[in-house]
Amino acid sequence: MTKEEFLSWIKSSGAIMLQSASSTEIAQTQNALQQMHAAIIPITLTDFYKNTAGGILLGDAQIFGLSEIKRDKTGIYYIPSILQVNRDFSGFSNLRGKTIFGRNGLFWFAFDAFGKCFMLNNMTLAPMRQYNDIFKAMSDCLAVGKI
Repeated sequence: MTKEEFLSWIKSSGAIMLQSASSTEIAQTQNALQQMHAAIIPITLTDFYKNTAGGILLGDAQIFGLSEIKRDKTGIYYIPSILQVNRDFSGFSNLRGKTIFGRNGLFWFAFDAFGKCFMLNNMTLAPMRQYNDIFKAMSDCLAVGKI
């Protein structure tokens, strides 16, 4: 799936795209992930964060951004940062060398140091599916939020 196909799909689905991230935010997040022995963010996703959206919300599905998001005025939703999520899960052996980047009501989504993405079991965090295309993984993550 291309970036353009992904963007077309999320826009037509009514997804909320959050403010893009700065180069400084990306560098700080990469350093923090590296210190945690988690996978650093792949080039494709850093480019997406910097030039397109700093995170995505579609129903109850989320692609985490580099900073936490609190909804303005209504306070209905909260999206933790990619760093916060991975700090919370840093002790789980199934996540060694992986970084969680998204979730929905059924699954977590992560990538590894080689840029491969994984759909993870919500309870055990065991890999259930592997992706070579981060946009396909993100669309599978967000698709459940649309249901």
